[in-house]
Amino acid sequence: MTPADVEALGDLFQANDTRETRRQFSPFALDRAVARRLLEPPHLDRFFGGWSEGRLMAFGMLRGWDEGYAVPSFGLLLDAAARGRGLSQAMVAFGLGLARRLGCNEVRATVNASNLPSLRMLERAGYRERSRVPVVVDGEPDEKLVMVCLLSDHA
Repeated sequence: MTPADVEALGDLFQANDTRETRRQFSPFALDRAVARRLLEPPHLDRFFGGWSEGRLMAFGMLRGWDEGYAVPSFGLLLDAAARGRGLSQAMVAFGLGLARRLGCNEVRATVNASNLPSLRMLERAGYRERSRVPVVVDGEPDEKLVMVCLLSDHA
């Protein structure tokens, strides 16, 4: 994604800034200022979108390079209206392919144990659990799973 996509990303964030979404996707606030900051160069982190009928329906990212991490973290925000259409699986595949083209050996992802659809999606893509810790999310107990996909296993 480029700075030209800030408005579309801001719209996606605004439309999905709900308690349910924030419970499962919380790396940053879902607002227009963050959309602008994310897409404003320069960045080592990579951001990509899934579009349908001219509308941004999914936002994917490989993050961590800007903070100096060697292994990027995959993240995905899917518009509530796009769930169940296979777009998330396509975004995961694109993200892993992009990481491979960028020379990565592995990609990590963090997911709440209660987020079964995302957990299953990551497992289907080849992610495996590396660790888990108890957390409280929005006042409710949960577990935060760190998962890793070894790209050498998916050549």
